[in-house]
Amino acid sequence: MTPGSHLRALARLSVLAAETTAVYALYRGLGLLLSEPGPARERLHRFWSRAVLRLLRSTVRVSGNPPEPPFFLVSNHLSYLDVAVLYAHAPCTFVAKSEVAGWPGIGRIVRGAGHLFVDRERKASLPETLAAMRGKLESGGGVSVFPEATTSPGIEVLPFHSGFFQVAVEAGFPATCASLSYRTPEGTPHASGSVCWWGGAGFLGHLYRLMALPSLEIAIRFAPNPVEGSTRKQMARRAWDAVAAEFVPVGELPAP
Repeated sequence: MTPGSHLRALARLSVLAAETTAVYALYRGLGLLLSEPGPARERLHRFWSRAVLRLLRSTVRVSGNPPEPPFFLVSNHLSYLDVAVLYAHAPCTFVAKSEVAGWPGIGRIVRGAGHLFVDRERKASLPETLAAMRGKLESGGGVSVFPEATTSPGIEVLPFHSGFFQVAVEAGFPATCASLSYRTPEGTPHASGSVCWWGGAGFLGHLYRLMALPSLEIAIRFAPNPVEGSTRKQMARRAWDAVAAEFVPVGELPAP
């Protein structure tokens, strides 16, 4: 990593810390001042998500149409950055593993925005989360899940777990499908390691490398048609097919 890259990373981390602290403070203030702070917090979260993408000098290419609420959105999962990318274009409630709530900076934002968490060590956590997801959908909101249940280097779409699809089947919601992919500039670290976060890489070290990148290309590809299914497993298979059909391996995005 060059001296310029280190300076870039340090400067961006300082800006990210300041923006995150300010947004979290506003979250707390809205909770005290407003009886229904949800809509204002959604706007703040979208502002923060877009600010993160601007900070990274991201060029985002969107194909297809982002869903309008209420919706049940599924996507492949490559990085913690996926949350900001999707939220900037389709504000929703994310369902994440409980560990995310403790991540530096990002954990504060996702907790303050009212996202849902699944504790894999506690059996009662999944039914509670499914009930909360259904409540969000039936109240007119959007819910987004990453059914691979892990991140990857973006070579392929991993198999989907079907558990979360039970909510969509029972509530009668089709699954809107999207694929994510990233590319870094030529001569810089490949996106599979510098953007995708997988394989036990430490969070802070990876975030530093991400912030050191000069710029970033991001592709969000929404499938043309939502998918349905009479069972959770059938819907999961059809959703995987739809996401895989739109997926471009990381680093292989064509030139604009």
